[in-house]
This record gives sequence, C-alpha cells and structure tokens, in this order.
Amino acid sequence: MIIFQVPIGSGEILKVISGWIKELFLMRHRKNVLKKKFNFVYFSYAPDFEYLCLSIKSLIRNVHCEYAITVFIDQKAPFTSEQEQIIRRIYSDVVFYPVENFSWASISTTMAELSCFLKVAEESSEDDYLVKTDSDILFLSGDKFERIATSNLKAIGDGRHINYKYFQGGLYIIQNKVIKNCFSNIQASDMEDIAQRWNGNLGEDLAVTQRLKDKGIKPFESRLMLFPSEYKKLKYANKFVRRDFVALHFVRDKESMKEYFENFI
Repeated sequence: MIIFQVPIGSGEILKVISGWIKELFLMRHRKNVLKKKFNFVYFSYAPDFEYLCLSIKSLIRNVHCEYAITVFIDQKAPFTSEQEQIIRRIYSDVVFYPVENFSWASISTTMAELSCFLKVAEESSEDDYLVKTDSDILFLSGDKFERIATSNLKAIGDGRHINYKYFQGGLYIIQNKVIKNCFSNIQASDMEDIAQRWNGNLGEDLAVTQRLKDKGIKPFESRLMLFPSEYKKLKYANKFVRRDFVALHFVRDKESMKEYFENFI
C-alpha cells in the first residue's frame, strides 16, 4: 500500500512503525558529534559502465556527508582506459583496484569481496563506515546518511526484500572496526559452514550478515532501498520517502535507470 506516497507492505506496518521508533533513539541527527565518513565501495565491470556512471552522478548530487568512492573492477571485463577517464571526470578522487575470482553467488566471490572490504577499512578511520554499493543503485536526496553518520550503529542494511532474514546485497553499511573484527581472520571454511546452515545459499549478502551475527554484532534493519515493485508505484520522491529511503535499487530493471535518473532522482 502507499501512505503519503510512501510504500509500506501490508504485512509490515507494525515493523515499519517499530523501526521508526527505534530510529528516533538510535539514528538521531545530533549536533556537535563527530560525523563519520562514508567509503562507498562498488564492484563493477565494463558491461555495467553506464549504470555505474549514473550511480556515481546520483551519489555526488544527493549525498551530502563526507565520502570517498572506491571501484573494484572485475578483471573478467575491465574498463578501458577511456572509461576510467570518464569516471574520473565525474569524480576526480575515485580509486580503482582490480579484483579477481568473481563469479555469481560463490564462496570465492565472497572471500574476494571481504578482502576488498578489509583493504578499504585498513586505509580509513576505524569509526568511519564502508558502504557496499551495486552499480544499479541511484541515490536519493535526504538526511538519512547524516543521521547514520552521527549514530553509534555498527551495521545497517535493508532486509525487507528477503523477509528480514539478512541484508539485501545492493546496499549495506558496516563500520570499519566491525569489518576488521569480524572478517580479518575469516576462512573459506567459515563461508562453507554458513552456506550449509542456509541450505547451500552461497550469497555474499547472506554470508556477511550471518558472520556479523555470529560475531555478536546485531544488524540494524532499516528501510534503505526502494525496489522496482515499489518505486514504479510512485510519481516522485517526497520528503517522507527521502527520510525513509536513501536509494532506488534497479534489481532486474537496469534499463530503467536512465529514465529515473532524469525524471525521478
């Protein structure tokens, strides 16, 4: 259902309201508090180049906290030097790194991503946040990142798309010191154990969420992303939408990104 242009699933009304109450206490925008920096980490490759450019443009336009952008490039289809220059013209301080061993929903992919997370976490402040970001994400304007930046939350993600079982992998946020504590000594056997506990599910997002829980970190579930079934019902993103959500995730709908970038974002 749509209430004040905000999509709310018929079965999640109580959960949404309880989430709003929790956020009032845990995600306040407090003055005179040291704000954390956000390190946006993309995993991308040449076929997603146009989507990545749109995503970074929306980030620059709509995220007003201090941030950095790192792109790990899948070497199965790396960007050309010309494509890298185009991205640098959009955001001059972007950092590129190559990444190997990528294949969809595999332990080797999860281990490679965690290694990238650790690299970024080691190069920035322990209190700052890493934001894992897919290329098919468009960012909305709003103050939710600012509220997260002044909070003491350790890990924030959106679990609505999979019935609150784990963070959906398009966009989630983890504090650097949590990344170091939870993933520094992780082995492939740990990922295999998690997959067995989840009936063979090898997804990186599930593995990351479960590892956080195993290490005593309670993930904070919040409404971060609008999915196709939601944003296609909206005419625009009003202030209520922009308070609740930080992005649109074009899951199996990448062909719509340009239109929404021009007419919705």
